[in-house]
This record gives sequence, C-alpha cells and structure tokens, in this order.
Amino acid sequence: MRVNELNQYKIVYTEAAEEDIFSKAEYIEKAYHDSDLAFKWYTRLRTQIQKDLSFLI
Repeated sequence: MRVNELNQYKIVYTEAAEEDIFSKAEYIEKAYHDSDLAFKWYTRLRTQIQKDLSFLI
C-alpha cells in the first residue's frame, strides 16, 4: 500500500466506552448547569474520535 492510500474503518464503541463518554457529558451538564455545553462537548468528542480513528494508514 502506498503511503497516501488510506483504509476507511467503521468505529464501534463498546458499551463501557459509550457509558464513560455519556457520564462525562452528564457531569458537565450538572457542574455547569448547561445542557447545551454538555451536548456540544459530547458531539465534538464523538466527531473527533470518528475523524481520528476512521482512517488509518
């Protein structure tokens, strides 16, 4: 495989990983009394994980 060729992979979260991400979003919501901030953090983290792990050389 050439260096500039990428393989695309599907990211599947374990139940424990999903619960961990969700519990941190819940903490942000309770600590800052801001459900919008928690939702933004949650979606930004999921997007970044997808971006970082879906393409591997």
